[in-house]
Amino acid sequence: MSAMATLRAATLDAKTRRSRAVALGFVAATVGLLVVFDPGALPMNRMTCPFLSLIGLPCAFCGLTRALHHLLRGDWSYAWYLNPLSIPIALASLGLFARTAIEVATGRRSHPLPCPRRAWLVALVALFFVHWAMHIRGAVATPKPELLAERLEHGR
Repeated sequence: MSAMATLRAATLDAKTRRSRAVALGFVAATVGLLVVFDPGALPMNRMTCPFLSLIGLPCAFCGLTRALHHLLRGDWSYAWYLNPLSIPIALASLGLFARTAIEVATGRRSHPLPCPRRAWLVALVALFFVHWAMHIRGAVATPKPELLAERLEHGR
């Protein structure tokens, strides 16, 4: 590939920059709404996890929206209590947001991220299932009515 073709491939065209800027604005507006409105204050019957409805136990992501709300408001300990995945997900999302904002501002594509090795992927999947098991254990063993409210309401 010539140097000129590489340079063209590394730059973003106007349409791509505009669509990424719109996406960044949408994400920023969503984060702003999440800071202002407490999802935990909404009626539980409108926000139902299908896994929780069917099985009666929280999925790995139950409590994540409320955890992100508290994380954005600076209550890290309560966010961790609701769902420990909120912190790494928020950090990864912040990194992706910053990377995309830099691309939009400069008009140049970032270098592609390296593909993780298979061992790392296996380890991440294993950690995910360990988290899920601990999340279920925490919801059942300790009083976390916010994660089991539907199960308790239906008498399961």
